[in-house]
Amino acid sequence: MGAISECIALYHGREITVLLFSDRFIDGLVISDCSFILANAQIVDYPIVYCNDGFSKLVGYSRAEIMQKPCSSVDLLLYSY
Repeated sequence: MGAISECIALYHGREITVLLFSDRFIDGLVISDCSFILANAQIVDYPIVYCNDGFSKLVGYSRAEIMQKPCSSVDLLLYSY
C-alpha cells in the first residue's frame, strides 16, 4: 500500500472537501485522461502543487504558470479566454 497524501480535489471547477488519497491512486490519475490539479490543503489559499498536462491543455496555460496559484484562481484559469 502506498503512502497517504492529503490534498483537495476539484470537480467541474468546484472545490470538494479535503480528501486523502494513496500515492497509488494519484499515480493512476497521472496516467489517465483526466484533467486535474492537486492543492496543499494545509496552507492558506490551497496553493496548487501539481497540475497534469490535461489540465494545462484545458486552460491554455503552462504547468509553470498554474503551479502555486491558489485554488480560488481556478475559475479565472478556466473562464479567462
